[in-house]
Formats: sequence, C-alpha cells, structure tokens
Amino acid sequence: MSRTSTALPCLLLIMVLFFSGLNSFKICSYNVPRFNKSKTANYRIVHNLARIVGRCDISLLLHVQDLTAVQTLLTTLNSGDDRCGDLSLVRLFFKSCFLGMQNPFVYAQVSSRPLGKDKNDMQYYTFLYRTQTVSVTGQHQHESTDFVRPPFAVLFNSSKTLEPVEFVLIPLHSEPTKAVQEIDKLYDVFLEVVKKWQNTNVMFLGDFHAGCGYMTRAHKKDIRLFSNTSFSWLISDRTDTTVTDQTSCPYDRIVVYGSSFLKHVKPFSAKVFNPMKRFKIHSRRLVEVSDHFPIEVDLKSSVTSLLQTQSLYFLLLSLHLLLNL
Repeated sequence: MSRTSTALPCLLLIMVLFFSGLNSFKICSYNVPRFNKSKTANYRIVHNLARIVGRCDISLLLHVQDLTAVQTLLTTLNSGDDRCGDLSLVRLFFKSCFLGMQNPFVYAQVSSRPLGKDKNDMQYYTFLYRTQTVSVTGQHQHESTDFVRPPFAVLFNSSKTLEPVEFVLIPLHSEPTKAVQEIDKLYDVFLEVVKKWQNTNVMFLGDFHAGCGYMTRAHKKDIRLFSNTSFSWLISDRTDTTVTDQTSCPYDRIVVYGSSFLKHVKPFSAKVFNPMKRFKIHSRRLVEVSDHFPIEVDLKSSVTSLLQTQSLYFLLLSLHLLLNL
C-alpha cells in the first residue's frame, strides 16, 4: 500500500473536522457539584472534565468551591495532553501522519467572588475561555438579596463569531426551593446589564432547576423570561439534563434575548452533550464528575476568523504533503 493511500484517510478526517467543527463558536454550561481540591485530587475526574470542556470556546462551570481546583483544570487543559475534543483529533492525526502539530488553544478563566449563604458551600461562577477566539471586555457582579447566588455577568468579545461580536453571558445556579422567583428576577438583571453596557446581546445559562417539582408549567405565568416573548428558551421542557435514570428533568437551560442575537445562533445546536456516547465514558465514571450533563449552543462563526485561516493553512499543507509523497 502506498504512503498516499495510507495518509488519505487522515486528510479526509481532517477535512471533515475542519468544515464541521471550525465553522461555529461553542458556548457550554456544566454544573460540576462541589468542584474543589478534593475532587481534582482524582486524576480521572480532571481528565474527563478536561475532555468535556476542551470542546468549547467558552465553558461556564457551576458549583465551583475552590479556585485552586480551576487552576488544576486549566493546567491540564493547557498542557494539551487531555484535550480529546474534536480539535485534538486533528492534532492526533497530524502527529501520527504528518508534522506533530501542537494544539492551538490556550485557556484562561474569569470568576465571580464566592457566593452563597452557607459558609460550607460558597460557590464561584467560573468561565473558562479560549484566548485565541474570545476575550473578556467587562464583568459585573449583580448585588441583590433576591438570589442566593447572584448572577455574575461577563461581557465577551470574539473575532470568531459573526457580527455582533460582543455579547453578555449571565449564569445562574438557582436555589432549588426558590427557582421560580430567581428565574423571574433574571429579568431585572437583564435590565441592569443592558443599561450598564448598552448591549442587548444577552444569553442566560446554567442550572436553573427549571423543571420537575421546582418549576412547573403553571409557574411560567409568574416568570417574565417566559411571558416576554423576546426571550427564547433553547433547551426545551422535554430535555433531560440529568445523568441518572432515576431523574428526567430539564434543570439546565439556555435563554437568549432578541431576534438580532438569536439569528447568530446555529439552528438546532442547543442541546445536551453526552460524554458517555462521545468519549465512551461509563455512567459511573461520569457521575464522579457530575450528575448533570453539560449543555451547549453554537454561534455561527466568521469564515474570515484567524483560527479558520490557520486551519485552512494546515489543511492545504497536508494536501501538499500528500501530493508529494
């Protein structure tokens, strides 16, 4: 068998990943219960978590109890060894077939102050993001007794997304018994953030406890994010965001304001991500990380982004190498 015929499947896979994976900007949210130093002491948990969040341009982590645990995860992500998402497949095949290309992403983090009323369970809202595709241009901690863990709004700017390139992400990890009231009060946070930044490109995301006994259909009339039709709920009431078979609840949600921002969302991209199917992680190992599934949504990306330009370069270089084998 010729070297060309051996390398051709590698090139075809890279082409598929290029056209399917690099034409979107992925935003993810993941509730990782009691994420602290004790949890990151388990290498398997860190490894699996790095594989999951390493697929995303921005990842919201909920229930972070210790920022040193976040630093451990960042070290793992930035080492490149545990990033087994779509792009690390490109790296793997280049390494085995061609040049040993390095993973192009470096991750950074931005976090809220510790939030909560239980001194034994103070939590940070933490965003991990790829510095090559997005930057933080503003942050704002909402101050209100309406929430147990008040939202922490972050203004992001990305050269990879289509216009508009600047948008606000607002997380919520609701108190289960106050879920209806806290989800409704997100509307007040929306008004506050829009006034502060003059930007209506707003997305809410996180574990709202928006289902089962905590939020029912009857409650929707009391929630302004439902009664105001300018808000689009991208994760439906029928979606199960929990891992175990004992529950089937749409706790985790993504909500986008306005048609101008919504048109930049890739159609049908808002969904649950199942690591058991993608990475063949057994359910008992996934539950070590979380009893929730991650949720995600894609924004359409600019075809002129730097990352795609670099990726196209590597693609053309691969073709050149093949033709000269």
